Amino acid sequence: MLKKLTSLATAFLLLFSLTACSGKTPVQTSAAASEAEKETPKPVETTLETTSERAAKERPEANMILVGGFLSIGAVNLLEADEAGTSLNQYNWTLATAPDEASAKLLSGEADIAAVPTNMAATLYNKSEGKVVIVAVNTLGVTKLMSTDDSIKSLDDLKGKTVYGSGQGSIPEYTFDYVLRQNGIEPGVDVTVEYKPGHEEVSAQMSAGNIEIATIPMPSAAQVAANNQNAHVILDLTDEWNKLDTKALISQGCVVVRRDLIEKRPEVLKNFLTDYESSCKAVHSDLEKTSELCEKFGVLKKPIAMKAIPESHQVYIAGQEMKDGLEPFFEVLFKANPKSVGGVLPAEDFYYLP
Repeated sequence: MLKKLTSLATAFLLLFSLTACSGKTPVQTSAAASEAEKETPKPVETTLETTSERAAKERPEANMILVGGFLSIGAVNLLEADEAGTSLNQYNWTLATAPDEASAKLLSGEADIAAVPTNMAATLYNKSEGKVVIVAVNTLGVTKLMSTDDSIKSLDDLKGKTVYGSGQGSIPEYTFDYVLRQNGIEPGVDVTVEYKPGHEEVSAQMSAGNIEIATIPMPSAAQVAANNQNAHVILDLTDEWNKLDTKALISQGCVVVRRDLIEKRPEVLKNFLTDYESSCKAVHSDLEKTSELCEKFGVLKKPIAMKAIPESHQVYIAGQEMKDGLEPFFEVLFKANPKSVGGVLPAEDFYYLP
């Protein structure tokens, strides 16, 4: 019996050895092969997607309109982040040639966000019956008093002189008059102020040496100084304003949004304010880069931006601080001319307070 078992074991070992040495695996039956096919995972087809493409899909969209010049300096770093896909929102933006174009697109609903002069923001609020809300101040005063006469060194030296300016019927006129009166100088009596249709004309006349004293906004003031070596800044009207006993915040530029953006897409507004605050702060932390971006996005030429930005009072002021400063400022404008703010002072809900 033992011999038989030994013989069988030997036979099995021999058979196994032959199979192993042949290098072949046993052939599966058709049923087994079919079952194996079911169990074997098939390769999944994938499409590679870049980080920027994925971010663009995830970021909510916002329509924004800007205006060339000082109103949009604070936004250029945001535009660069948007292009790189690193901003919280995806911005569909356009650059208007004038504030009126920006306001029209905001009122029509083509834009959710717009950069406009501060008094225009109040006018838009009244015109739209409260559908426009101010969310941030981006620029304080940008007007400089310039002269080619070295004897003009202060406001008192303007007595008996003629000062040329632009912006009649708006912030430049009313703030200049306010500063003069607070310093005991009555416009039209102690000093003659002659207004031209636009600051381009005033700038050209001073560049050519045809006028001696003028109020000129940045960045045009920087260009005038470059064109005429005898032209220089006597004083900064924002600095003169800040010397006065007033709580009013002089402001020539701000950002407004449509109220339905706040009510229907609050996350988009929150994202924008985060993006925009960061962008505004970068203006001063990297002047060279910001100036390059101003030229890249058509806001200002780099050489002018390099000179103008440090002198144009670029800021980011929002929330309660914005409201506390603008309410008395609008009162100054209203007393000068009610039409400058749309006929009536804006109500409490004009100011966005997160």
